[in-house]
Amino acid sequence: MKYTFIDSYERHFDEKDVLKSIRMPADHPFGESIAALLAKTDQIASPKAFYMESVVEKIENGVVTVDGHAFHSPILCKKLKDCKIVYPYLSTCGKELADYGLELTDMMDKFAFDAVMEFYRRQIDAAVKGAIENLLPEKTVVSTSNPGSLIDWHIREQRTLFDLFGEAGEKSGVVLNENYLMFPVKSVAGIAFGGSGVSHDCELCQKENCPGRKAPFSMKAYLAAKDEEM
Repeated sequence: MKYTFIDSYERHFDEKDVLKSIRMPADHPFGESIAALLAKTDQIASPKAFYMESVVEKIENGVVTVDGHAFHSPILCKKLKDCKIVYPYLSTCGKELADYGLELTDMMDKFAFDAVMEFYRRQIDAAVKGAIENLLPEKTVVSTSNPGSLIDWHIREQRTLFDLFGEAGEKSGVVLNENYLMFPVKSVAGIAFGGSGVSHDCELCQKENCPGRKAPFSMKAYLAAKDEEM
């Protein structure tokens, strides 16, 4: 299966950005510790991302088939109903950072490093989304959906998604555990697709205080999605 792999990276954030993300003032003395962590990560960080160009073969009875792999979600079917091509993708902070994080013993360092890994993941994620957007027609934007984030797309279908990834998933170094959770934890996998407006799974999620939230919960969108299931 053909895929495009992205692993070239230059860090574009510093200790002040990390301090802000963990709700500390930019001049907090802890910034020195974060700067030291960043100096270390500059030597070992290898965030990665990839995307594939896949064909939507069939949408029927709440199941969408992408390159021979069936995903069970009426809501996902609705999102992809006008798509002939979609882009399964993955972005990760990289196993190198995750392994280093496991070596940290100071609780504050571990807390800050969690935010550092998320910054790395978000920046490589922006790179893969930008690459996908460049493939789309003018005035078309990238939306994404992820197993476990839609109310009817169970997280166990991470396994189906990784089966679709094949060699690309192996090259990323990201693995699934028995509960279908990814390691490194700072990884995101899903299906990207083009549309006239950005569609966020967050609108359908009622989990409060989620650090990855991109849009507020919408009761209107939630009820509309539930209607699609009936």
